[in-house]
Amino acid sequence: MEIRLTIYDEEKRHFSQPIKLPCVVGRGRHCDVVVVHPLISRKHCEFYQEGRRLMARDLGSLNGSFYRGKRLERPVELALGEEISIAGLNFLVESADSTTTHALPGAKNDAEDSVVDLDQFDVGGSSF
Repeated sequence: MEIRLTIYDEEKRHFSQPIKLPCVVGRGRHCDVVVVHPLISRKHCEFYQEGRRLMARDLGSLNGSFYRGKRLERPVELALGEEISIAGLNFLVESADSTTTHALPGAKNDAEDSVVDLDQFDVGGSSF
């Protein structure tokens, strides 16, 4: 299964591109989508397919992943158009062919670049 993952905050869309499942998101360089942010764990969360269902799970991160405002304690099924949040960032999942993502400027759309370096943006957070 392929989905479009869009990462955005209140001000800006930082990343939007199709990705194949399973997809691990985290700060570690071996993740499928690397997000450089001090509140994101090396392996923070995973989007994956279970049968025909799109699933998300936290991978034991320190600061957690949130779905509908509640911390993920177990895997959840996501419908296309739903999102989880991590460290003040929203991770929206849509159909891979979707072109109607949030119309915020500044998104990376390079299919070869799956590193989101938030040090270049004004995203809050403290270093550990």
